[in-house]
Amino acid sequence: NSAISACGKAGEWQRAVELLDEMRTYGLKPDVVSYSAAISACQESGQAEVALELLNEMRERGLEPNMITYCSAVSALSKGGHDERALELLDDLRARGVELNVNTYNAAISACKSGSQWKRALALVDEMRHRGLRPDAITYTAMMTVYERAGEWERALGSLRDARLDGVEIDVILYNSAMTACARAGEWLVTLNLLNVMRRAGVQPDLS
Repeated sequence: NSAISACGKAGEWQRAVELLDEMRTYGLKPDVVSYSAAISACQESGQAEVALELLNEMRERGLEPNMITYCSAVSALSKGGHDERALELLDDLRARGVELNVNTYNAAISACKSGSQWKRALALVDEMRHRGLRPDAITYTAMMTVYERAGEWERALGSLRDARLDGVEIDVILYNSAMTACARAGEWLVTLNLLNVMRRAGVQPDLS
């Protein structure tokens, strides 16, 4: 299992999957941790189809995926450009009664990156709160991207305010995301004002 995880961190997703088969060759039975590590390796490399195949395979073998498994699968689909399938998987998890965590919601929100999906992303944030989960910096960064692509610069600014209320530290990434949303909407004065706000807050601008 450690070797599979190491392959994932090194970007060697194919080797990670091969190790699953090699375990059986040596009489070892891959468990939930083994599959989760392999799916995570696929997620890191954007190998959505392989991740989904592994998820289905472990279910067929009677193994119940854990939250890490599900989160990696949703993220892999999102990274691989299969946004609708990522959201469908989230719906499937709800139907199965799986208790979703912040990371899974964040992966699903990232799958709403097409501009027409911003309302769906917002609904996911509302659902998180309803379930007692607090959005984090990754949640807000994903929402900024969604709003940017939808041309909803005012909502991006609103997200910045909401992040403060949630106790999230507003770092250079969040400021940059908000400024990008405003700049792409042609709101240059607002963008420059945000830059000044960022400097006054002691956040050092970068080259993004």
